[in-house]
Amino acid sequence: MSIHEHSPTLQRPVSINKRVNWEERDKQIKLQVEEVVTQLLNLDIPQRITIGKIGTTTGLKAMLQQKLDKLPLTQAYLSEVTESVTEFQNRRIQWAITEIH
Repeated sequence: MSIHEHSPTLQRPVSINKRVNWEERDKQIKLQVEEVVTQLLNLDIPQRITIGKIGTTTGLKAMLQQKLDKLPLTQAYLSEVTESVTEFQNRRIQWAITEIH
């Protein structure tokens, strides 16, 4: 009789493949970001287009802040559409002029 006879059988951890297809994810996220940018540009009152604002709206803020280097299509698009404070102020002034007339 062995000392291990009444021990539970050894459970080996099951390995789950958690690899991410970053190319496919990049395409999907870029589409979501494009939709949000369109929505933000069509609001009645202008709002500044930032990565944080887009991330909050899409629910992907952490992804955009931490993994943007793995999303080249999204990163390129964001660099085109995000606004500096000055760019936003100019857009807001143009909006105000059209509202007055």
